[in-house]
Amino acid sequence: MRLSNEFVFGVEGLDILLKGALLPGTLVVIAGHPGAGKTTLAATMCHANAVRGKRCLYVSVQEPKDKFMMYMDLLGIGLRNLERSDRFRYVKLPQISEESGGLEAVEFMDKQIAEFHPDIVIVDSVTPILRSLGDDLKARSMLQEYFSEVLRREGGIMVLLSEIPLISSSAGVGDIEFVADVILFLKHSIQRNRLVREVEIRKARGSPITLARVPFSIEKGSGLRVWAPPPLEEIPGRTLEKAYELPCSYLREAVGTLYGGMVVYITYPPDARPHQIFPFFLAFMQMNKARTLVFTYRMSPEHFYQLLREYLEKLRCERKALNTFEKYVMDVIGFNPAALSVEELYARELRIIYERSPDVVIFVGTDMSFPTTDTYIDLLKNQLLFFRKKGILTFRLGALVSKENYSVNASLADSVARYFYRKERGSRKLRRHLYVWSIGRDPIVLGNDDVEVCAEEIKRIICGGELL
Repeated sequence: MRLSNEFVFGVEGLDILLKGALLPGTLVVIAGHPGAGKTTLAATMCHANAVRGKRCLYVSVQEPKDKFMMYMDLLGIGLRNLERSDRFRYVKLPQISEESGGLEAVEFMDKQIAEFHPDIVIVDSVTPILRSLGDDLKARSMLQEYFSEVLRREGGIMVLLSEIPLISSSAGVGDIEFVADVILFLKHSIQRNRLVREVEIRKARGSPITLARVPFSIEKGSGLRVWAPPPLEEIPGRTLEKAYELPCSYLREAVGTLYGGMVVYITYPPDARPHQIFPFFLAFMQMNKARTLVFTYRMSPEHFYQLLREYLEKLRCERKALNTFEKYVMDVIGFNPAALSVEELYARELRIIYERSPDVVIFVGTDMSFPTTDTYIDLLKNQLLFFRKKGILTFRLGALVSKENYSVNASLADSVARYFYRKERGSRKLRRHLYVWSIGRDPIVLGNDDVEVCAEEIKRIICGGELL
């Protein structure tokens, strides 16, 4: 056994939240409901530490090796190469007899540890071993002492997985809870017909816990992802090296220059269809050569492209406009908010952002996402902080469906643009107006004629020659 002074969870969010918790000699309990992701988290810990040069012994009580390795491959947790390099070993514990109880398990693990000399041992799961002891308090005490001390003297860590019935909130390992250094409870529940996954931090010696519960997701190819809120002191101000000009002289006067990390909220009446927004973004991308990612909650990507073509036909340079779109838009991704929890949607969007690293993100149909609950507001704040940390300029587009929805989005934005319409006297025609407010500036209202001037400038940029 090699001395080691650093262990990791291998999940960025947990390594941020629980920095300093995995010291040599640590006993970790990962408890959770069936299917909550305990094995995925344990395998991630095993992989992350093995690629850092440590040895991981994975002791399974029930699952055959081939099945385990197949599922880990699907999740993107590659353990086969680590096994070939002798940094990972998977063994299945022989069936435990009632007569010997946990003694057989202890003897088996002792033999494996002596042969392999691991730095980290994972037992998946400890529940059948404890169940085999029944009410034998002496045997339970012996097993507790074994788990807490077997690697402590060698500077390694022990990870115990525990199965918890859906109706229980206990970690399910009896007195081991008192000697464990870290206890994580993986939970999943159904809220408004949507699956919600959360990891609850019950205990973490050596690490100050400021947040007891955070959402997580499990996806093929990505494994388990936890998105811990970014510390405010780590969030930079505007990313000045990422400066963006607006494709309209009136807007440049009202808003000034946009920078990476800023948030722009664009809203309109729920019965309005302000088609000029699409050309605005095309001109913006073309002027700034901005790599852009689009998330839509209102329509499928195919429907989005259909509407885009319909709007661009009015410019009479549809092919050139589409070339601009195809050049700068990295992808259009549709999410149905009715099919995902806010926690799951939050996690998926952040994963995509981290993988793609766009300059600009546009959210279309923010009014269709979720009601403004405390959970939604907290996650939205954290998401925008992530974007600011990465220097991403964010546009959020949605109908003004309620004062509460408007207040939340406007309060989180650096700039707000709100369309409203007024009827001309003696005419059936509505005239467009645009209320614009930007941080550090006085709000202004652009009248219909001003909006038309902007539309012409935008068209000229898209169809031939920039004005600046």
